[in-house]
Amino acid sequence: MKHAYIDESGTREYQKVMTVALVVLEGKRTAEKLHEKLMCELYPDYIERRKLFKKKSIHKLPGLHYAEMNRAQKEKVAKKLASVTIFAYVSYYYHDGTATEHQQRFEIYTQLVKDSIRLATDQVNELSVVVAQQGGWQGYEQQFEAELKALEYDTHPRKYRKLLISLEPARHPGIQLSDFYAGCCRDFVLDPDSQRLVHYHAIERQTRLEQTTFVRSR
Repeated sequence: MKHAYIDESGTREYQKVMTVALVVLEGKRTAEKLHEKLMCELYPDYIERRKLFKKKSIHKLPGLHYAEMNRAQKEKVAKKLASVTIFAYVSYYYHDGTATEHQQRFEIYTQLVKDSIRLATDQVNELSVVVAQQGGWQGYEQQFEAELKALEYDTHPRKYRKLLISLEPARHPGIQLSDFYAGCCRDFVLDPDSQRLVHYHAIERQTRLEQTTFVRSR
């Protein structure tokens, strides 16, 4: 069984495009090891900071948050990711201005999560999937996990998938990796002709990017 992590980018209407990225890695600790290497690339004193954090000498560690990176950092991270075995399955949706309520946006998000799982299970039949917790996750966790688990017997296409589903905080190393792919692909969808997307093109060969066929009921 391989290990997958899901995060999103652009859930608000004004952000024009929502993406959900699922990244697949081989081992259970692969995400943690890769995340550490990336953080050491960005912050040479990261290991020391982490020791201080564990001793409660500092209150916060830096994270691998795409939206907070400058262009040079994005390119450095993308170059490192491009050198390892990792696959990303990304679904995207163009906001049309009608999803004004949280529940409506969550409906779109849920469909994109399902789309990304379907894309991944075209290639991998068994996945342990960790999904980033959204606001108010305690209220939807059980139903959401059951809905994703039901994809094991999905009929689009008709095939059996073995899925383990769990929700974890955004600080999870694997989720931070998927955040990078979600943000990177969202930038590409927003402006595919941009000359500033060196980081996207570095990880493009690892990425399967598809627009959802979902149409939200009005």
